[in-house]
Amino acid sequence: MPILVEYIVQNANGEACENNNLHCICWLLGKMCNVMITGSQQNLTERKHADKLKSLLFAGGCERTIIENNKYLLDLFESPLATYSQLTLTDEIERPPFDHEFVMSVYNNTNQGAQLISKMKEHMKDRQRLLQKSIEQQANDAFAAVFAVYIKHYRRINLAKHELAQTDNKRPHCKLLSIYEYASHVQTLFATTKAQGGDCNELCKQIKMNALFLLSSVQASNSIPIINEDLLQSITSTQIMTPIEHKIKPSFKRQVSRWTTAKRVFQLLRNTMNACIRFKRLIIAKKQAIRQKSDNESILNRTIDGYLYGDLYKTVTSEEKQLESDELIQCMSR
Repeated sequence: MPILVEYIVQNANGEACENNNLHCICWLLGKMCNVMITGSQQNLTERKHADKLKSLLFAGGCERTIIENNKYLLDLFESPLATYSQLTLTDEIERPPFDHEFVMSVYNNTNQGAQLISKMKEHMKDRQRLLQKSIEQQANDAFAAVFAVYIKHYRRINLAKHELAQTDNKRPHCKLLSIYEYASHVQTLFATTKAQGGDCNELCKQIKMNALFLLSSVQASNSIPIINEDLLQSITSTQIMTPIEHKIKPSFKRQVSRWTTAKRVFQLLRNTMNACIRFKRLIIAKKQAIRQKSDNESILNRTIDGYLYGDLYKTVTSEEKQLESDELIQCMSR
């Protein structure tokens, strides 16, 4: 836009104005200002997927590879205007790349991903659901795909790799255990589908297809903060417990009356009751703070489950699902 303004100012005389079609350029400049102020109008595809595009799951937009392979965007950066302004694609896209190889190892349950899942399973034995042997492998494959989605979109990649590097049998971070428990809900879904006589094989394919789209095409949003495990570890290591030295003081005994003893008991009960009231208020305040802080996490959890599992009673072919994915990519890269 500044280049267009500069061009109009330099060619704003009478004869050049007619020869260079400056009236069309001024009209174009006005339309560009209008779009920047009011925003572009939604097309039919964007209206169709408006609810999904407004959700927290798709707030991050497309992955960098999808944008770089966009033919319209590549042609735009090869235009004369982009060449004149020395505008390149790398200048516009400055998103930090995520560890795609590690996330896909979790998705496929191989190598580092398999080691992480096995290590997490050791600390969540009491939360595991017993499944029939006929659907156990399908449930495990679907669980690995869902767990990979949660690791990426909850921005827990660094936390997962840090846990994988630990050699001790220490309990994993609570934020990593929480998304593992979120992903474990897929086991209940498979058990319910099997009990109702549904097709578990088709369910597994649907979940893995949806998970692969979220991993390869959708960028994680910034609504969930990244946990710096190294910082937490350094803070924890500095909190060293020092032994308390107890000095032996001479004690004196004296006789006390029953009234004095009862008075002290009542005073102790009153102080205990006041302490319990203050503790209850503190717990309520802490719960409210945690609820407000984890609100985005709970919303994202419901959104991910809604997209991965979809409507279990509605049959969707792979062609229809691929068409929906292409339309979402088109809307996000517009």
